[in-house]
Amino acid sequence: MKKIGTRMLCLILPIIIVAMFLLTFVSYSSSKAIIESEIQKQMEARLQSEINNIRMQLDSLDTTAKSIASSVAYTYKSTKISQYETMLKAQVVNNEISTGTGIWFEPYVFNPDFQFIGPYVYKNGTSTKVTYEYSNLEYNYFKYDWYTNAKISKGETFYTDPIYDETLKTSMITCSVPILDPDKKFIGVVTVDTKLDSIQNIVSQIVVGGSGVSSLLTKDGTYICDSDSSKVMNLNIINEPNTSLADMGKNIIASDSGTGYYYENGTRYNLYYMNVDSLNWKLVIKISNSELMAPVNKLTYELIIVSVVAVLLSIIAVLIQVKYVSRNLKKINEFALKLAYGDFTINPLNVVSKDEIGQMSTSMNHMYSSNKDVIKTISIHSENIENSSFKLNESTEILKDEFIKIKHIIKIVNEDMISTSASTEEVSASAENVTSLISLLADETVKSASMADAIKHRASDIQINSEKSYDSALSLTSSYQVKLKSSMENAKIVSSVNELAETISEIAEQINLLSLNAKIEAARAGEQGRGFAVVAGEIGKLASQTSTTVNKIKNITGSIESAFMNLMNDSKELLGFVLDTVTPDYEIFVDVSKQYGTDANDLEDFSRKIAVMAESIEKIMVEVTDAVSTISESSQNTAQNSSMIMEVVNQVSTVIQQVSEMVVINEDVSKDLNKVVGNFKL
Repeated sequence: MKKIGTRMLCLILPIIIVAMFLLTFVSYSSSKAIIESEIQKQMEARLQSEINNIRMQLDSLDTTAKSIASSVAYTYKSTKISQYETMLKAQVVNNEISTGTGIWFEPYVFNPDFQFIGPYVYKNGTSTKVTYEYSNLEYNYFKYDWYTNAKISKGETFYTDPIYDETLKTSMITCSVPILDPDKKFIGVVTVDTKLDSIQNIVSQIVVGGSGVSSLLTKDGTYICDSDSSKVMNLNIINEPNTSLADMGKNIIASDSGTGYYYENGTRYNLYYMNVDSLNWKLVIKISNSELMAPVNKLTYELIIVSVVAVLLSIIAVLIQVKYVSRNLKKINEFALKLAYGDFTINPLNVVSKDEIGQMSTSMNHMYSSNKDVIKTISIHSENIENSSFKLNESTEILKDEFIKIKHIIKIVNEDMISTSASTEEVSASAENVTSLISLLADETVKSASMADAIKHRASDIQINSEKSYDSALSLTSSYQVKLKSSMENAKIVSSVNELAETISEIAEQINLLSLNAKIEAARAGEQGRGFAVVAGEIGKLASQTSTTVNKIKNITGSIESAFMNLMNDSKELLGFVLDTVTPDYEIFVDVSKQYGTDANDLEDFSRKIAVMAESIEKIMVEVTDAVSTISESSQNTAQNSSMIMEVVNQVSTVIQQVSEMVVINEDVSKDLNKVVGNFKL
């Protein structure tokens, strides 16, 4: 893993190097352009200055020539030639650079007898000498350009290219000025000659820098002056063996001023040239490019050194800064690592700066204090949650056990209600049997009445039938005793129903109490026990409805029991009558046959009463049957409600089971949370 210092150096160092390279390159380019521009200006100024020096030399010739021409123009008709010779001598002596001066008249102007008149005075050592060697047909000065050009110049000065003078044995140039009389008529030419040495001295003294030299070219490119004397008046620049210089020479001749360069022996030389007015010569300064670029190269070298120093200083600065950043980041990293391992017993970071590192340290300290407070709070609440989960788990287990009990009790109630329903059905069946017996009793009573009525008509047959009747009465009495005992036993079922109703009432009260306890526990459970509270409320309602129904059953069974008691009392009286009265009567019936008719009438009356009582009993038994049916329906409804309660209890039990599982999960989460919080050192 790369360190941050290495990464920053790898990132920053190339940028700094590239920036320094670009700065050096831009500085070099800018400096080169500025220096070249300044050199161009300086060279142009130097050329102009040297040209001005040359012009000063030439202007003195021009002034001398014009002065002589003006004097001759107004005096040539009245002045002797000897006077002009004296004047020319004086001008030659007074003008240091002048080597000779001449007056060249047009044919026959000064003297009608002579075609060529041209006195020429030149310096001969320390003296002057007059010669007329050029005033002849052989020389014929009229054909030379210094004369012809001056003649057509309309008063302007004309300078010739350097020429070699056989008389003076030297190269010179001639300044020629036309002589115009007052009527502006051309009458001749005044020339002032000067040696080329004077101008060559000016040019040769032009030194630029350490290697810069100058050359002077004629308008066609011939060397007038050059550092290489072998080229002077012998070589044209366009004929240079160095083709690079020859090509440059063509540009020099073709333009008035400019710059260029050529290569010689692998070295580049820059050329700066400018046209010399009037002469149309070219003054050229040659200097090596390396000398011109020396300041640029020096600046570049210095920039490279500065760049290297800047890079080194940048590296040192980066290393110092990286060390500062790395040291502080290491502290922050160690601080964060301890926090990551849950060690909150450490001291906060010491913040000594307000930069990004300081801000990061401040943020870490803020995170440290905030997380420490949060973890403390979590730790406290985690313990509370664990305790609450434990208590809730205990309450849930208790509630679960209570619901198991409720489920068992309701199951018993349901089974009891099923038994009650079965008993009620048996009571209903017994009531139907009693009703059928009452109907049979009514029928027998009717028969007894018929028999009593027949007795009156069959008194004669009573003795015979009395024995049969006696036997029948005994049999009937025994039968009714058995049936009455059975009915009395069946009547006890009503008491059983009452006992069952009492049991159901007690169960309903217990369910109601359990419902109330469930509501209380649900209220303690809070939001999770809301559904259970609703179920407990419904169970309470069902328990109340069950209690109401049981009370109704108790009332009805009470009525049934009262009716059964009346019926049993009447039956006992009837059986007592049969046993105590009828049987003895049958025993003595034979003996009291005479009174049979009277007894038959009493029997008829009594049979009618029994018939009325049988009808009443039959009605009561119908009511009992209806009541038993109602009890049976109520028992069935109670059984159905018990089944529904059982289902609800099962659902609530399932919910409690889920709550218990959630409590266990919550307890596990609390333990895990305590374990996690326990990893932190506070």
